[in-house]
Amino acid sequence: TQRYSLLLFVPGRAPFDLAWNRDDLHGVKLYIQRVFIMDAAEQLVPRYLRFLRGVVDSSDLPLNVSREILQDSPLLKKIRATVVKRALDMIEKLAESGGEPWDAFQRDFGAILKEGLIEDPEQRDRIARLVRFSSTASQAPHSVGLSDYLERAGDSADTIWYLTADSVRQALDSPHLEAFRAQGTEVLLLTDPIDAWVVNHLFEFDGKPLRSVADGPPTSDNDQDEAESDASDEAAGGAVGRIRAALGERVADVRASRRLTDSASCVVDPSGLDPRMRRMLEQAGQPVPQATPRLEVNPAHPLVRT
Repeated sequence: TQRYSLLLFVPGRAPFDLAWNRDDLHGVKLYIQRVFIMDAAEQLVPRYLRFLRGVVDSSDLPLNVSREILQDSPLLKKIRATVVKRALDMIEKLAESGGEPWDAFQRDFGAILKEGLIEDPEQRDRIARLVRFSSTASQAPHSVGLSDYLERAGDSADTIWYLTADSVRQALDSPHLEAFRAQGTEVLLLTDPIDAWVVNHLFEFDGKPLRSVADGPPTSDNDQDEAESDASDEAAGGAVGRIRAALGERVADVRASRRLTDSASCVVDPSGLDPRMRRMLEQAGQPVPQATPRLEVNPAHPLVRT
């Protein structure tokens, strides 16, 4: 029987550079027969749990262990799986208790935990139940879970809608929200830098797909609304044609929008690439597919009518 013991805890406050220093794996220390060997390598603690603190002690590893030996050690793989399980158990209990300790965890470590949605497919479902976002229903940071969203949406909900932005204020000002706001549909506001990457890996939750509001607007079952929309399209035909002629090749198309209620127009990326992700890739010098934007105009807006 292979023996080892763990002592793990989540600190009350994060180091100032924990969010971006992914190589900081000094929180959990490895001991062999109570002799300190090294700070925990990634073979022992995944990077998305780098906020953990504690010790691991084993009597079944050689004292002259090297990182190369650790890489292929079945015992270390078993210990790593236990570290992940115990850590997620601990975070789940913290979530059940709620209150200030849970709020503090989300404030300091919530964005780091989201990295696990990308890096650890085996634990993706458990982690998805622990991550938090803002939303149009609750704008406080890290206050809405995916389960909360579906509970409020009810049994009729078939989609989890989201919008990525640099801040909640910026998200709330987005014209893409207008149709959702008019229909009373809650939208998650994804403002952590990691969120733009998360939605490229977390495609669904409890069988409900995650979709960007840029793919919207939500469908309407109201025949009168559809008829009014068609009439509005016809009335805007002249304005749309003149705008299309004026912009030429600078836009892929100009069309009357069904997503706008208050704004005069909005720009849509037909490639489907999230605008925040596009900007991050460009800043990192990564190749980004070129796409000519589509302009949508609101036929009912006084500016368009004029």
